[in-house]
Amino acid sequence: MRWVLVGLSLVVGAQCAVSPVFAAADLETIQARGHLIVAVREGWRPLSFRTDQGELVGLEVEYRPPPGGRDVG
Repeated sequence: MRWVLVGLSLVVGAQCAVSPVFAAADLETIQARGHLIVAVREGWRPLSFRTDQGELVGLEVEYRPPPGGRDVG
């Protein structure tokens, strides 16, 4: 049990130290940019994959709801 707590403490500590590096853009930055950048994992049919022409398509790409249920811009 002790090692589980030690491991959990290390993981939580690492997350706290690394999270500012990967911080998302704030709303003002997104609005100034004019578009939202969203990452999808490629190659997971039917969620997201590339066609023979190189276009990224799939459920995650085509039917993604806007964040928060509304448009940002």
